Amino acid sequence: MVDVDLHFLPQTKRFRALSLALIFILSVGACIYLLHAKGEKDVVYFFLYNNLLSMYLQTFILLIIFGQILKVRPIAVYLRIRQAETGLVKKLFQVILLDILVMTVGLAIPYLLGVRHYFRWGSPALGSLLLFLHLLCFALCALFMLLSLKVSHPWLVFIIAIAVIMLYHYNLEQSILLTKYSILFDPLYRAIHRVYF
Repeated sequence: MVDVDLHFLPQTKRFRALSLALIFILSVGACIYLLHAKGEKDVVYFFLYNNLLSMYLQTFILLIIFGQILKVRPIAVYLRIRQAETGLVKKLFQVILLDILVMTVGLAIPYLLGVRHYFRWGSPALGSLLLFLHLLCFALCALFMLLSLKVSHPWLVFIIAIAVIMLYHYNLEQSILLTKYSILFDPLYRAIHRVYF
């Protein structure tokens, strides 16, 4: 396997640095905005129930990751001829994991500094598991987009990744998993007891 350096093109190096900075700034900004708008709420409500992170922030970060893949897509054909495509995929895999780490740190820092009590409404073990599953779903969808290197219509891969995240967020996470963590996430319970948030 031939080793591939993604920084051999100056524009690729600049694009990577800009992408990482943008992901970090967006993550920190979204977290600070939610802390200001929603106040000190349960960590599971803050990161999983709130649609700002799942619908908008994560979609935009997936778009940035997709842009990074498209940036090197033209050279993938030449690397395939030289049997070095595996090296490119390995490097992009590392790049995507770094993007996810930067997003996670950017979201976590303001929350950890601004909130004193994290798991207020349910079990810390179950809450941690739900946070991990959400991050895992996002990471798998981001890595799934590596298929856009090979398919003729890469935008379909991006649309499928977004659809999977939305299906997980609305059909599994909000409808089933969050109610296991706390009864406060059950819409019927909130309607009966007039709980609004």
